[in-house]
Amino acid sequence: MTESRKNLKHFNAANAGPSLSQAERQSLKDTLMRMVILRASRSGRRFISTPSLTKMLLRWFLAVLPLFLSSLSTHSFVHNPKVLMKRGMRNLSGDLAAARDSGSTGNEGMLNPLLSTVEVSKTIEIHAMTKSMEARGEAVVSLCVGEPDFPPPAEVVEATVQALREGHTRYTAVTGDAALRQAICKDLEKRKGVRYAAEEIIVGNGAKQEVYQAVLALCRPGDEVIIPAPYWPSYPEIVKLAGATPIILETTASSGFLLDPEALSQAVTPQTRMFIFCNPSNPTGAVHPPELVDALGDVLKRRHAKHVWALSDEIYERIIYDTPHKSLAAVPGLRDRVLLINGFSKAYAMTGYRLGYLAGPSPVIKGCTTLQSQITSCASSIAQKAGIAALQLPATTMAPSVEIMRKKRDRVMSALGQIPRVACSVPQGAFYVLPDVSWYYHKKTPEGQIIRDGHELCMYLLKEYKVALVPGESFGAPTTIRISYATSEADLDIALTRLAECLASLT
Repeated sequence: MTESRKNLKHFNAANAGPSLSQAERQSLKDTLMRMVILRASRSGRRFISTPSLTKMLLRWFLAVLPLFLSSLSTHSFVHNPKVLMKRGMRNLSGDLAAARDSGSTGNEGMLNPLLSTVEVSKTIEIHAMTKSMEARGEAVVSLCVGEPDFPPPAEVVEATVQALREGHTRYTAVTGDAALRQAICKDLEKRKGVRYAAEEIIVGNGAKQEVYQAVLALCRPGDEVIIPAPYWPSYPEIVKLAGATPIILETTASSGFLLDPEALSQAVTPQTRMFIFCNPSNPTGAVHPPELVDALGDVLKRRHAKHVWALSDEIYERIIYDTPHKSLAAVPGLRDRVLLINGFSKAYAMTGYRLGYLAGPSPVIKGCTTLQSQITSCASSIAQKAGIAALQLPATTMAPSVEIMRKKRDRVMSALGQIPRVACSVPQGAFYVLPDVSWYYHKKTPEGQIIRDGHELCMYLLKEYKVALVPGESFGAPTTIRISYATSEADLDIALTRLAECLASLT
């Protein structure tokens, strides 16, 4: 008989405290068990990867439960909390070792079970397949990666070279070069009307790192994070890595994928820890107008939502067409609960520089600094010098590039409009469109293959027509595919012509 079963068998006789009746103890035991099972079921798709690992976790829980209940009456848990965990972990460690030796979990047993909750990015997966095909000599037109096709401004390139020549090749502070953080503060105040001090800024290796660190610093197991769909695929996966639960809030193409404030209000619960707001949106290109941003901010100021943090991802805010952009942090009374994410990749075509930042309250920045100090330390010192140069450019510098993007958007919308049964809202920012192609699902290719969903459509399009697109299911929009028009007009024309041919071939 295992130690955990012995503990359970002798629980009432050996560990019962006088402060709880037998019925109360049984009720507490059942409640805690339900909590473990519920937490496992709400963690995304699977909390752990195999039945054997599930059994191990439950055995560990059963070993710890009697000790915990016993401590309620003896107070030993309060005086020596490490004892309880060590005694339970001994059982779990033995189970893991036995599983490893027996090979019962296969290859998955070598890896952290947490990885089973995280999905591989479909964008990265298809991009990798594209590169593999190109390495074999196949010519593929790729519209799957969100990367501007224009070069960084000449001033940025010169600042990069100058940084090397002047020897700016050493570590900076973990939070970033003081001059860059000051430049970020000036830029946010000038363009967004939000004032920050340098100690409220942390610079990292791309905006994605700062999103991850902000979520990890604030979100705990049991917390909920509201994510409007369609969404950037990394949001829910980052939330799950933090142990929290993503709560998906749907938007519709008929509304331009704009978020309804009352829908946000209804999604907030006492467990809501954070609301992630991507404006302009990847993958829809939707831009929430200032009055709607104010309305969303007002929801977060309501009594039932005052405990909710807002992570405002504004990485595309310099690429907008007809709708002006307003930062959520600029909503009066909300600044101190907003974590503002931005960077240099999209606006200045500096994707390879890997330079982004987070602006927020000092305590959160300190927490993120602690995390970053143990993960990557500082961002590239050379990239940071280039970032300073970018922020010193006149606001009109990138206007020609944005105008080129507008023309490409119009070109794509015109081509999609000529394909029967394809619907698409007009994006107001970024460089993506998200057409609904679900009318073509469950149709056959000339070879007899049934195209069941967007993933199969994109795979067929890649293999047979040499065009790389990303299925919308990756973005929480399974009826769609995402097209990035941040490429040459020639490639756009080829890709859209082949897409039309592919869809026309399905019967």
